[in-house]
Amino acid sequence: TLMGQRFILNKVKDFDPMLDEQMVEVELLAVDAFRSSEEVQPALLLLDEYGEDNRVAYSVRKLCTAYTGSCMRVRNDSSVELDIGFDSSGNLDESALLTHCGSGDGFVTIWYDQSGNGYNMVQATTSRQPLIVSSGAVIKENGKPTLFKDTTSQFMQTSAINVVNTTNGAFTTLAVGKYTSSYRSHLLGHDSATTSKRVAQFMRNGHTSATNRLRLIVFTASTGQSGSTTKQIETASNTAYIGNQILQGATSEGDTTKAIAIRYNGGNVQTGTYTLLQNKRASELTLFDTGRNSPGDSPDTYCQEVICYQANKSDIADIESNINTYFTIYS
Repeated sequence: TLMGQRFILNKVKDFDPMLDEQMVEVELLAVDAFRSSEEVQPALLLLDEYGEDNRVAYSVRKLCTAYTGSCMRVRNDSSVELDIGFDSSGNLDESALLTHCGSGDGFVTIWYDQSGNGYNMVQATTSRQPLIVSSGAVIKENGKPTLFKDTTSQFMQTSAINVVNTTNGAFTTLAVGKYTSSYRSHLLGHDSATTSKRVAQFMRNGHTSATNRLRLIVFTASTGQSGSTTKQIETASNTAYIGNQILQGATSEGDTTKAIAIRYNGGNVQTGTYTLLQNKRASELTLFDTGRNSPGDSPDTYCQEVICYQANKSDIADIESNINTYFTIYS
């Protein structure tokens, strides 16, 4: 060794095997430098590249190499719960999932937050837990596992959290999902029955008189500490929004420009502006519900991934490309 560095002998010049003693020139290679140039580095995961300002992250794939926890916790028909992790490729471990559920059903009790912030999606009430396995088969959409709301009562939620930036009101939210009803279905809510905690209905579709649309609702007030005023934008009617796996997004540039947008499969499809200040209070984040804890809206909704940022992400197109590469949603 030389100053702690390891070497290997690569070449000897002018060596005469007939002589007992001689001066020769040798060529050495540094072992560590050689290895670092030859070893294949692991592929970066979504949050490895796009983790700045990430607030929560849920998925049926591993999103961060530093994350060492499970993907989700699942209850089987015998009311036994088990944490299900990822396989060697970073996908939900379907083998472990089916071993746990057998020929019965599997219900998600916790969808773990991979951001490191600890805001897990939780549902302790058995009748409100969404499915992941049905009759011994993993529920899938476009070849990938998916959580499935098959009754009107099923939803999950976090503890109170600030998703909207508490300084400027900006946010970026993305979800991979599918609506089967043309109205009153929800992927991600941040609403509340308490006016002061009404923040947003990030990703949902339309209403009874506005079918086959995507909708974003934000709640504002002059103080930015209440949700007393509603600002809603929605797309034109498009049947492609319903019955297909989609990548839906909602963004806000924050209180300076007050510009908000609905995104669909990699691009903006509707924009608008609010007038007061975005509500920045902490509130529960909800899956398959607005957040008002009255889950009576349309069932048969699917969700595979949810990513939320406390910023208006300038690299959102790159994030969406990463998501689309994994789920192959659109071309």
